[in-house]
Formats: sequence, structure tokens, C-alpha cells
Amino acid sequence: MTPVQAQQYKPPSGSPPQTATGSNGSRGCRGIYDVPLVGLAPTVMNHVGQTMTTTPILAWFVPTAEPYRIRVSLYTVDQENLLYETEYEDNISGIISFSIPEDVGLEADERYLWEVNIACELDNTTYQEYFIAEVDIVSPPADLAAAVALASTSSKKASLYAEAGYWYDAFKEALDSSDDVSFVQTLLSDLAASEEDSLQHQYLSEVIEIIDNSNVSP
Repeated sequence: MTPVQAQQYKPPSGSPPQTATGSNGSRGCRGIYDVPLVGLAPTVMNHVGQTMTTTPILAWFVPTAEPYRIRVSLYTVDQENLLYETEYEDNISGIISFSIPEDVGLEADERYLWEVNIACELDNTTYQEYFIAEVDIVSPPADLAAAVALASTSSKKASLYAEAGYWYDAFKEALDSSDDVSFVQTLLSDLAASEEDSLQHQYLSEVIEIIDNSNVSP
């Protein structure tokens, strides 16, 4: 399947990440797919992914269907304060999404750092793989908010968010349009293009190929 180019993610301008972001690249969770834990978010030094909501949807790709343990952490961008952390066990491979709870109390026009870790063996206290990214909560301009309110489908909302540079919102809406996997593939292709000459580009390209050649569902 070749993704349709219905929407193009255009990275926003703004300050670059304030810390090292990306995956540690470990492929310790040998499972169905030969890729590491891959965060589905911007990591390169030229921009930070944006969202308009204080309860952002984070997403990553898990390569194994063997039982594993996940830890999700959210910090102030200087990493001095841990704002939220949770752990859970699962055995689902593919694209996983996670919503930051409302009671965490994130604020508009602030930047945060999030991290996801995976332990490939439930009895192992060590998290072998991790992914780190930052997220900017940016209040949307009035014309974008109005256009999104009028959009009749998740795919149309994804297109609007992508065009405006709101990665996290665009990808969330693309996942909601899971009856058409091409929306997810298109956004991931756009993100991979923005991550040129980086390991994240390589990992995203591998994830796109996996989705294209398998029955992986967003």
C-alpha cells in the first residue's frame, strides 16, 4: 500500500529541544519485528513536536508480542521535577498510544519532557530500551481552532493539524482514522523526512515498512 499524500506534516518554527532526545537504539526486545522501541514523535534538533491539549496523546512502536513492562514518565523540561509516572504490563505489539491524564495538571504554553521505557522480561527490574522526546503545549490560533471544529472527520482534522505543525494532535487524529492506515503512514513518512540523517529517520522508516508489509494496525 502506498500512503496517500492527503496531509503533510510541516514542522513548526521555535527553539530546538533542550535535552538529548531519541532512542537508545537497543534491540533487546527480540520479537516479531527487528526494530528497537521507537517513539513516534519528533526528536531532531531543529524542532519540538507541538500539541494544543494539556492531555497529549503519546505514541510508540513496540516490536514484541511477548509479555513486557512499560514505564511512562513526564518531567518538567529541565528534568528537575517528575510530574507523572506509571508502569504497566502488556503483550501487544505495534503502535501503542497513551494519554496523559488530566489531573497531571499540564499548562498551556509550556514545554515538557516525556520518556517511555520497556523491560523485555517481566522479572527483570532493568528497562533495556528507552525513548525520550519533548512536547510543546501551544494554544492554537483562532483560525485553526475554528477549522478543526468544522472538520467532519478525523482524517480532515489530522490534515489541518499536520499543516499547522501540531504533530501530537495530527497523529492522534490519524490513529482515530485507523480504518485507513494510509493516514498514519503518511504522517510517519512526513516525520521521517523531517528527521533526515538521524537514527530516528532509520527507525521510523523501518516502522513504516513494517506497517506496509504486515497486518499491523494503528
